[in-house]
Amino acid sequence: MRAWPIDRAWPWIAIAIAAGLVLLIHDDFGPTWDEGIQDRYGRLCLRYFASGGADGGHAELEDLRIYGPLVEMMLVGMRGGGEADFTLRHLGLGLIAVLTIPALARFCRPWGAAVGACAVLILWSMPRFLGHAFNNSKDLPFLVGVCFTMAALVQLLLDARLGRARVLAFGLALGLTLSVRPGGAPLLALLCGCGLLLARALRVGSLASGLGSLRRAWLRLTGAAALAWMVMVLPWPWAHASPLLHPIEAMTQAMRFQRSYEVLFEGQTLESHLLPWYYLPKYLLLVTPPAYLLLALLALRPIALAWRGRSQPERALLSALALCWLLAPIALFTLVRPNVYDGIRHFLFLLPALSVLAAVGLIELVELVRARVPAPGSAAAATLLVLLAALPAALHSAHLHPYQGSAFNRFAGGVSGAADRYELDYWATGLKGALEWIDGQGARAGDARLRVLLGVPNPYPLDGARFHASDRLELVPITELPRLAEARAGVDYYVGPRRYGMHRMFERAPLAHAEARDGVALVVVRDLGGAVLGKRPGSAP
Repeated sequence: MRAWPIDRAWPWIAIAIAAGLVLLIHDDFGPTWDEGIQDRYGRLCLRYFASGGADGGHAELEDLRIYGPLVEMMLVGMRGGGEADFTLRHLGLGLIAVLTIPALARFCRPWGAAVGACAVLILWSMPRFLGHAFNNSKDLPFLVGVCFTMAALVQLLLDARLGRARVLAFGLALGLTLSVRPGGAPLLALLCGCGLLLARALRVGSLASGLGSLRRAWLRLTGAAALAWMVMVLPWPWAHASPLLHPIEAMTQAMRFQRSYEVLFEGQTLESHLLPWYYLPKYLLLVTPPAYLLLALLALRPIALAWRGRSQPERALLSALALCWLLAPIALFTLVRPNVYDGIRHFLFLLPALSVLAAVGLIELVELVRARVPAPGSAAAATLLVLLAALPAALHSAHLHPYQGSAFNRFAGGVSGAADRYELDYWATGLKGALEWIDGQGARAGDARLRVLLGVPNPYPLDGARFHASDRLELVPITELPRLAEARAGVDYYVGPRRYGMHRMFERAPLAHAEARDGVALVVVRDLGGAVLGKRPGSAP
């Protein structure tokens, strides 16, 4: 049999490896702070469709109606409905993350298989990517959608005829992306506009000729946008009531989100709508593996040569689009200053762009090495260089597992240097490990029932916490402390995540356990010994 070309084989190999990794580690990650209510939203939206549109409960659950429910409904459908199963949910999200591989392979095709393969390796070794790949049902699927949208945009712009199949593929990718986060429409429109202008400047595809082709391109993109709007609205119950106005209202609310949260940044607690202009670029600098930042800078040379020489306009278009993908949202953030929080969570979609640029820089470095190494050993030297480039990030990710979402690089001093200066485990995913430890203590002691006080200021995390706790544990949120005090009910353990300083409650009680990395407690477990607590949180009596 003839050997399968590497540019066709490598994505399938990478998909198989990534899927195996997902199957291996998906159950290690704890549910996020609001994963339970997101799952509930998916169930309510499915109930709407099952009732033929009569059940309107989906519109009454907090403000979730402004979010697209497609992924939530898919994750609920995986288990056939019913109560939340976070193990299956995390498996589904991990498999969605695997779709980044064909998307990046498609996007990087003009640069060749080596760049695409390195971009995938770099993205999947980034701790922050893995930290969100299994339990973030909003930003991770949006990241995947942006990858497919940018890949479809490149293929469309390089098509000499702006064929209908390319237009349909682009509209479908755009619509599915917006079905996750409709508020991303202005940003995606900006990136598409940048792509169109870059293709016109480089005279690639159908834009190689005059103004007539530009008008035709705008018309085709308008048609794709109309298709995207329909795809976005179709699985979105709230949008069915007003297919034009409700999505516009959701996009407006996303840009001007009214609810403000406390954010720990540079050692200060700030309101999320008052963060400094450099919040996003500084966070990217502090959480991206330094080697990848350096490689992205090295990419500027081949990108400049591709743009200046114009001998390979397809590569020039790809590299310029990757730069726009990374820099345009940062510029938009500094100008508009939207209400954001939780580190780079809302901007995870920048990581694939950074991975592509780092891959271009890595291949540039590989070519320089191969030019100086004799032919017999050049391939081995190139392979070794690629592995060495990804190894530090991969090892750091393995060290933090399953708390990669708390990763900081050496510019921030790692997790220990970032503690008390930036948010760590802001979604309280460490509750899973803490409750499993308490369960183990109860099993060894033979206790029939243990009452555990959870340091959570709202009921959102309870669904995930109860899923990972046995029936021997009675979980009570700290907001119900007055009820416990009036009933003079004793409390055995207190579990406090770092969010809002909950890990500092009851500091005089013995520290029984901590979910920690690099000496920093992400979640603490304090032994209250069955004490009857006062009505207000404080020190144990």
